[in-house]
Amino acid sequence: MKTFRHILSIAFPVCAIGLAWAVPSLQAQGAAGGQGGRLSAGDTIDIRVYRHDDLGGKLTLGADGTVGLQFVGPVKLQGLTAEQARQKIEALLADGWLRKPQVTVNITDFAKNFITVDGQVNRPNGFSVARNKPFTVTQAIGMAGGFNTRANKKAVILKRGNKTFTINVKAIYEDPSQDMPLQDGDVLLVPQAVL
Repeated sequence: MKTFRHILSIAFPVCAIGLAWAVPSLQAQGAAGGQGGRLSAGDTIDIRVYRHDDLGGKLTLGADGTVGLQFVGPVKLQGLTAEQARQKIEALLADGWLRKPQVTVNITDFAKNFITVDGQVNRPNGFSVARNKPFTVTQAIGMAGGFNTRANKKAVILKRGNKTFTINVKAIYEDPSQDMPLQDGDVLLVPQAVL
């Protein structure tokens, strides 16, 4: 009986190691799917195809939201989560190319938005922020060190392309539901308060 228990204590960890080796992508697939971010042009992803290292690698989604894959060609992944992208690539590879492909897709870098904050803030500057999460007016002002003592918090100017908006940031501080998400290329200009 003692010998049987000894054999089990050795065999079980060896089996567990064998299973972990046989399906290396399960943990990574779960992590990728859990990120919740949707892919867009400029995002960088890492695609791995189990036992076919030449079929994957780090790829950046083009302006049309696609990546080029060997055997398959251009694949549109824009708007998909990493988990949905994994499923799509597996289906395409299984369609006459590979038998039961195991694919992992991890987002390694989201494309960036560039926001500029200038005027009466403590650290006027331009900031690169990931596109996958909303980045708001108050967050941008916070990254710029907050308002200085001369700032007019009620008349912050947002320049977006050829349009201009006036934002009452003081009101946003009182009611955060009014905070506004920024877009790539937006410029916030904090004017000086009139004394």
